[in-house]
Amino acid sequence: MGDKQKRQSFTLQVKCDIIRELIGGKKQVDVCREKSLSKSTVATIWKNRDELLKAFESINVKVKKMRKSVHDEVDRALLIWFSQQRRNNVTISGAILRTKAEEFGKKVQDNFVCSEGWVERWKARHNICSGKILGEASDVNTEVVDNWISTVWPTIKEEYSENDVFNADETGLFFKLTPDKTLKFRGEKCVGGKLSKERITVLVCANMSGTEKRKLLVIGKSQNPRCFKNVRSLPVDYRANSKAWMTSELFIEHVRKWDEELKRKKRKIVLLIDNCPAHPKIQQLQFIKLVFMPPNTSSILQPMDQGIIRTLKTYYRHSLLIRQVQNIDSGKAVTVSVLDAINLIHKSWQKISRQTIKNCYKHAGFYSPSTDEEYDSDDDLPLHTWLINQQRTTTPGTSTSGNHGVAIEDNVVDEFVTVDDCVITSEFLTDDEIMSAVIEEYEDNNSDTEDEDSTEDATVTNASAVQCLREIRKFLQSRGASQNLFNNLVELETFVDNICANNAEVQKRITDYFNLTTT
Repeated sequence: MGDKQKRQSFTLQVKCDIIRELIGGKKQVDVCREKSLSKSTVATIWKNRDELLKAFESINVKVKKMRKSVHDEVDRALLIWFSQQRRNNVTISGAILRTKAEEFGKKVQDNFVCSEGWVERWKARHNICSGKILGEASDVNTEVVDNWISTVWPTIKEEYSENDVFNADETGLFFKLTPDKTLKFRGEKCVGGKLSKERITVLVCANMSGTEKRKLLVIGKSQNPRCFKNVRSLPVDYRANSKAWMTSELFIEHVRKWDEELKRKKRKIVLLIDNCPAHPKIQQLQFIKLVFMPPNTSSILQPMDQGIIRTLKTYYRHSLLIRQVQNIDSGKAVTVSVLDAINLIHKSWQKISRQTIKNCYKHAGFYSPSTDEEYDSDDDLPLHTWLINQQRTTTPGTSTSGNHGVAIEDNVVDEFVTVDDCVITSEFLTDDEIMSAVIEEYEDNNSDTEDEDSTEDATVTNASAVQCLREIRKFLQSRGASQNLFNNLVELETFVDNICANNAEVQKRITDYFNLTTT
């Protein structure tokens, strides 16, 4: 009887390296040959890639098995609490960890006792070791901004071109908001509950030259909204959690995915971000250099906050008002689903000009004052002025109090524009909120429903799609559309034709087309 082959164990580091090679385009058979692994071993690692990559940041990369704690809820809650304290530069001892773990334990079961051994195993699972927690001072002023621009920024500028300097920031958006609902939201804190169903969080990112606007990341409350039924692709990346806000896990996942994308292109970039609690330092990025701006400087130093996000929201609300007018004219109810919001925010993002993005970087100090750039005139058009022009266009001869149901007073317009400027996109959680988030996470992952008024059926048949495109072609022809629009329409028609051809019912004989049913 031959010797039994010894079972191999691999560290999390090794498994993630294998996954990244496969993501980069290497074939499984080549990985098996190079590392002397069986096909089933590599296939299993690839199958569990999402869980392994997610665990990479929080679990000791030298461990060979991802063993869960017997008290998993306490384990996860303590990790969230500890991460928050680290970001706040609080020194945590082993005794403090034990006390905090027992507090969380009492919230889920009365007989949990935290021993020193449990704490040590918890630290090993999450790669936590003793040492002084270092952090930046929390008190800053304009001198800090000037110093960063004069000392840090020049070194970055020397290493990266304008095309490879990116800034990203989150913003909250009341996606169902119409002018008549503005006053209800004004001044309310959107953390959880009812208002969280009315909002999404959007991660906005673009490069310094304005030549590249990254695909938006939209974070909603429901993992599988009803309006996503039969939807196989989205123009944005979509994720969800119970509060519809950015978390460190989502940020890590998003950045690592981008890093793999850059690896395939062999391109290196720098990503400028603020010190938000949801933006942790990410180890072993190969093609993205994370640069954290000084604390409390976003309103001055962050390009996204210099007008890009405001312009995005203004365009979004332009679209909502147009939709409201169209629905009122057709006698339909004005409803907005998460899918509607995704389509509208994507459309709004595409409208923002390169010139406006570049100018926002200039206002943040990344260009010299002599740089001759101005806002795009359409991007910088105030919402109230746009609304007046829109009403005059849609209803000639009428005043701003026209009959389309969207005429609103100046003060309401101001609130309509700024109502969600301070919506929470991430937060330090209380102990109760931490436990709720841990418990709700399991429920959210299995959730497939959306709030009651999102009942739109996303199903569209092949025949309906073909007919719609025919109508669009007639519309463009009657309006004198440009050649570029017709070229884009041909691309859409070709895409739909291919789908129809692949999904068509099998017709084996030409006579099948002439079969008649008699009764």
